[in-house]
Amino acid sequence: VAEFLVSSEVDLSQLIEVDLSDVIASLPEEDGLFVLKTFSEALASCSSPRSLLLSDNALGCKGLEMCSSLIQKSSLKQLELCNNGLSEASMHTLASLLSNSNTSLEIFKIANNMSGRGGCQAMANILRSSSDDLKEIMFSGTRADKVGSLMVAQAICDKQPMGPLEKLHLADNFFSGEAAMLLAASLKTCSSLTWLNLRDCCLTNDDDDGSHEGSSAIQALTDALIESGCPLEFLDLSGNEINYSQGLSDLVSSKRSSLKMLRLEENELKSKGVRALVK
Repeated sequence: VAEFLVSSEVDLSQLIEVDLSDVIASLPEEDGLFVLKTFSEALASCSSPRSLLLSDNALGCKGLEMCSSLIQKSSLKQLELCNNGLSEASMHTLASLLSNSNTSLEIFKIANNMSGRGGCQAMANILRSSSDDLKEIMFSGTRADKVGSLMVAQAICDKQPMGPLEKLHLADNFFSGEAAMLLAASLKTCSSLTWLNLRDCCLTNDDDDGSHEGSSAIQALTDALIESGCPLEFLDLSGNEINYSQGLSDLVSSKRSSLKMLRLEENELKSKGVRALVK
């Protein structure tokens, strides 16, 4: 197949998307690496893709290196690595590949991996070295802890202003306290944001010491979204144990003309909170 792709019978000069998702399932490691390397080198040699989808492959460090010819293409604008079982070491390999390339990503998605705190550090490095053209960021379901999530939040904050950013997916992280404030500082500059997912991010209304840290976090985030003037269409704050929040009510009111989907399941709004939202 690879030989056919690079033959004179096929013109791939106009190829814009390469989807190699789930191409090495059940293959022995040696065979899987051969498949990734063969396709990557063949496609990289005769095309300039804007989109590279590598999800649902058990890549690891070796797999990422086998795909380096595509990952480092200067034409690349979108890279997706979801459900790849990426470890801390794999994330650092990815960070190294991207930092040593001329790639200027606009869409970057990492989700459902197992990279933990070390992966958060690698993600922070990727964000800091990325271009200012990012329109969509996904970093969800990676076993991030509080320290690791803070690293990611700081890196996002360091990228501001983030005017071009349209979608931010950060579900299943730990953005309480300082991390939430850093995110809020960045969100103030996201004037194009239409989609925000902070589901299961530990944005609780009361910290264990009774400091109401979570309440301040929700207020800061909602105030930032209002201040940004963004045309927000989708907001997911589910699973954060949020109770009544005036900031949330004010946000819904200010975005009434643009907001199409608001998800708040698994919170503690109760009757008072619901009444405030629907006024």
